[in-house]
Amino acid sequence: WYRFQQQDVTMFLRADQEGTPDYVGHHHQDQGHFCLYFQGKPLLVDGGRLNYQDDFGLWPEAHNCLTLDGLGLVPRKPSRFPRKYTNNYQQVTYNENGVNLNVTFLSDGFFRMVPGLIWRREWQLYENEVRIKDTLDGTSKRELKVYFHWNEGLEVAQKDECTWQINLDQIEGKFAVNSSQKIETNLYHGGNSPLGFQVTTYGCRNPAPTLEVAGTVTIPVEIEYLLNF
Repeated sequence: WYRFQQQDVTMFLRADQEGTPDYVGHHHQDQGHFCLYFQGKPLLVDGGRLNYQDDFGLWPEAHNCLTLDGLGLVPRKPSRFPRKYTNNYQQVTYNENGVNLNVTFLSDGFFRMVPGLIWRREWQLYENEVRIKDTLDGTSKRELKVYFHWNEGLEVAQKDECTWQINLDQIEGKFAVNSSQKIETNLYHGGNSPLGFQVTTYGCRNPAPTLEVAGTVTIPVEIEYLLNF
């Protein structure tokens, strides 16, 4: 577990160094997921698990993660597969230069789909700004989906195709997406999809904004996200 602080910006990140452990504990498919706070208020959160019969809450789609062809870094129900197939290596590095805090996450979990493919997620934390960049290095063409789960009560209003206005209490911000390839965005807030909800207590979920960034991309590919306040 990691906790990073850059003035009013706080970020939490979890990364098991070698995939999913065998022992009992918090083992969701959430590699690369993060939670983000500004002035102590949660902005980007974990979608949560409704109950112990709900598998969706375990999957990358319920976290601020990405999938390729609908698959995450770790297979669903990894105990059904040989350890050699499900195991993957994660690395987190960070440095501070006085102006901003830089954090990098690396994983080779998609090797089982595309040998040699590396997912790198980078965060740059500033006083009133967070820059995020997803890079997929390798050679392949895949259906990419990236998920951002916003806190219940937070308002997300689309300004144009790739820009949203963010409001929570006295906090106002802008979230923008910039991709080197064609993508589309979908905003969920309640409805029939399992996306668009946040579990606030066991057995209780409430509508909350979920932003999905999707597209058929040719790897290598980079997508950048900018959140400023």
